[in-house]
Amino acid sequence: MGLVQAMKNTTGGYTKKRRRFIPTDIGNSCVGWWDFTDDRYIYSGDGTVKIGAGVGIRRISNKAKELGKAGTVPLGNYLDNDSAPKQPLWTAGGYNGHHYADFDGSNDLLFAAQTVGNVATDILANTVLDHDAFTMFAVFAPDDASMSSDQQIFQMINDDSSAIGLRIDNDTADYINFENANGVSRNTNQTNPPQGFSGVANTAATQWWTALSNGDHTTSTGDLYKNGDTSVGVGNIEGSDGDMALSSDSAANFILIGAKTLTANFFNGKVYEIIVFDALLNSREIATMETYIKSKYGKMP
Repeated sequence: MGLVQAMKNTTGGYTKKRRRFIPTDIGNSCVGWWDFTDDRYIYSGDGTVKIGAGVGIRRISNKAKELGKAGTVPLGNYLDNDSAPKQPLWTAGGYNGHHYADFDGSNDLLFAAQTVGNVATDILANTVLDHDAFTMFAVFAPDDASMSSDQQIFQMINDDSSAIGLRIDNDTADYINFENANGVSRNTNQTNPPQGFSGVANTAATQWWTALSNGDHTTSTGDLYKNGDTSVGVGNIEGSDGDMALSSDSAANFILIGAKTLTANFFNGKVYEIIVFDALLNSREIATMETYIKSKYGKMP
């Protein structure tokens, strides 16, 4: 996967040095990567000033796009918020020494839309996500184990109400919930997927979740599990057939971190990293991604 680099040695020849794997080494299928641990892609002020600790995050670039590995379909160029009171703080001293985005649960969010972080005039993204073939990883830490309302960690929604997201669902004993709905209104009980309830109670601790979809209404093989352990979560989640397109000229297309909409279900906690692939990764690729997360963050509770 292009992990070997040539390095000149003292005799004038070259030796090979293996560099560390990063998510974009998996072909061109990594279309969204928002990495709050990496200050090279985070900005304050007018969106061009490099971030500093304790400062509001104005913009975070889509790292998959910046590294040129998302092909022609990155999930937007960047996420943004030009309102200083609504910007999460870039904060030091997080898990395993990493920085993170600190969302206050009241109004903080970052988003891309038709005219914000868009890849072309009035087009948020050229991406078309297949509801039954994508993979997502998220590393975050809620500030509280219990909450009074739903809190959205990540959300994508388009003009026909198709949605893909990850939230803490207050209606189900504060379980982690994976939404994968193709424009269909669904209730919030576990008997009516494709809202995949993990069955795992939320905790105020750093955690990472793997969410993947490989099923339609006749084949249910989606999974949602915590910290790389498939026994801590749920399998056989019913998927949604069809596609989620963000390429229409519509003001209803959004990608958000820290909220479900611009005004609702704000997340109170820390977000380290969110990574989206527009493909169902195979078992080897999933294992490689999970090794990447474990190596970076260490063991999680």
